[in-house]
Amino acid sequence: MDFFNELFENYNIKLNEKQKKAVLHFANPALTLAIPGSGKTTLLLCRIFYLNKVKNVHFENILTLTFSKASANDLESRYKNLFNAIPGNLEFSTIHKFSYKIVKKYYKHRNIHFTLIEGKNAYNKLNILKNAYKTINNSIISNEDLETLINDISFTNNVMLKDSYPNNIKNFKKIYDLYKLEKKHNKFIDFDDMLLICLRVLEKNEALLDFYSNKFKFIQVDEAQDTSILQHKIIKLLSKKHNNIFMVADDDQSIYGFRGASPEYLLNFKEKYKNATVYYLNKNYRSSYEIIDACNNFINNNKNRYQKEIINIGEKESNINITEFSNLTNRNEYIINMLKTENKSNAILYRNNISAIPIANLLEKANLEFNIKGKNLNFFNNWLVNDIKSFFNLILINQDLESFEKIYYKLNSYISKNMIEYLNLNIRGRSVFDCLIQYPSLKKFQIDTFKNLKSIFISLRDKEPLEIINVIKYDLNYLNYLDEFAGKTNNNYSTLKNRLAILESIASEESSAFEFLIRLDKLNDYLKNHLNEPTNNIVLSTIHSAKGLEFDNVHIIDINDNTLPQSKDTIEEDRRLLYVALSRARLNLNIMHSKFISGKFNSKITFINEIKKLNHVNYNVYKKKNSFNFEFGEIVHHKHFGIGKIVNISDNNITIDFNNSIKTLSKNVCINENLISK
Repeated sequence: MDFFNELFENYNIKLNEKQKKAVLHFANPALTLAIPGSGKTTLLLCRIFYLNKVKNVHFENILTLTFSKASANDLESRYKNLFNAIPGNLEFSTIHKFSYKIVKKYYKHRNIHFTLIEGKNAYNKLNILKNAYKTINNSIISNEDLETLINDISFTNNVMLKDSYPNNIKNFKKIYDLYKLEKKHNKFIDFDDMLLICLRVLEKNEALLDFYSNKFKFIQVDEAQDTSILQHKIIKLLSKKHNNIFMVADDDQSIYGFRGASPEYLLNFKEKYKNATVYYLNKNYRSSYEIIDACNNFINNNKNRYQKEIINIGEKESNINITEFSNLTNRNEYIINMLKTENKSNAILYRNNISAIPIANLLEKANLEFNIKGKNLNFFNNWLVNDIKSFFNLILINQDLESFEKIYYKLNSYISKNMIEYLNLNIRGRSVFDCLIQYPSLKKFQIDTFKNLKSIFISLRDKEPLEIINVIKYDLNYLNYLDEFAGKTNNNYSTLKNRLAILESIASEESSAFEFLIRLDKLNDYLKNHLNEPTNNIVLSTIHSAKGLEFDNVHIIDINDNTLPQSKDTIEEDRRLLYVALSRARLNLNIMHSKFISGKFNSKITFINEIKKLNHVNYNVYKKKNSFNFEFGEIVHHKHFGIGKIVNISDNNITIDFNNSIKTLSKNVCINENLISK
């Protein structure tokens, strides 16, 4: 019986002609370029079956490598499901796990003892990095900078940098060198060391290289676009003897540049491997006609890629929708109302973990179960969040000196360290402001400033949380502080404003300062309980964590410049990242864009503008039904301009006299942003 007939008759597997051609590849290097939803995993597993069944290759001589543990487990599980069994001597492994096996074998032979500082021992790694940062920079590293430091170290190792180093962290090279020294002194190794030591051992120990290259005569690499230069060097060494390397990849889905992955290695595959063959899987079996067409035309904006002719066989389902909202609050409410009536699988995708928080907040209030994919959310431990909590604590309890010490220098109110020392010695349960006014030798303008501060903090006790945050931003000069802080550090001002916008979204659902603080604590615990816990049909995920998955409905948010794309330098990888998000959708694709973020006009939307021009894309402006119940002559309060009197109302605008300063404002913006109240 013909092999492919047997696949169909016995295992119900039907391959197309291009899949068959790649499955039949036997000797010499090969690269199969597989678009999303083209059946690459089925191809890999069928090729293993073919090598054993037709070419009489023993399973123990076939090694299949991939990047993540989840992918390796998925390959093994799917092989078992396809062929009703999993041979015990067939190996699916991550590159790290395989390299670790080689390192352990080598070290055991040489009687060298070491400790792996990952997984359950990761606290050792974190402590070394924290201490190294403090030693070099004489300050405590934040959670965000610690994550950046870890990524930059991994990038440095995987790209094998020797001269030019990342500059995201102050004195990175010194911290990196101290980290290496501490590991060597304590006989620690981390994930990167698995690879670096493995490469060094294979290069220098011919017997060990012979053992593994003889054992694995056929090597397959899944998701090869995620493979770093360091990992490619290891793979090339292992396959050098028999030259039977079979890679499956999509250069358009190379999205791990921060870990050292790059599509360039694939683009130069025929130069790296002589006598190489390139196959194409270009039929998408996942998505609707409209989604495939849009994905194809969007990624064509990239220059550094293989040009692929995608064969679109999807059914025509529905157009792609971009919906513009006036603000994040309206957007989030719209998402929740949509999910309440949806029984298909839904994914809300975004670049950064923090985007999940306001939506998860509303999902919990609506009693909708969901699953958050990805890493721990450090949002609630961030210094900016702690700043806002300190403001709120001080509003509720004016005697809270600890909170005041955290924010006093961010108020631009002429408060010195000597004054703080005076407060520590003299407060005795009094309001920090009353005690501050008693500081010796104050000038009149300082007394007036401190009295005004006291008045503001007292007046905020009975205000709603959203209004309190607006006063903190504008009246207490916190936005100015953030702007100056961003200019002096590696922080991005837009990123800081996005964090504020998330807090504002949470605040908009609460009615008092006390309830807002309670909600932050409750939400922190609630999110932890939903992290990587599978549920029915709603998934919140970063785009990176959603790679390889598919959903009936995909909703993509926060496509703004400085987030996606991050910069002109990263625009091709960022476009690939968004391409991954777009191609997760089977039936419906919705992109949601907010016109204002934290009260500021969101004008930089490079990718939104690109997608708007594609076929099958509808651009909609969401109009929330608002009742305008203000009248001519009425006294109102504006969150930025204070108290004023309405002197004119037209179809689109409202004119207000703020103590002889007359301003004409958009009615829609005032209402949608909750800027005015009676």
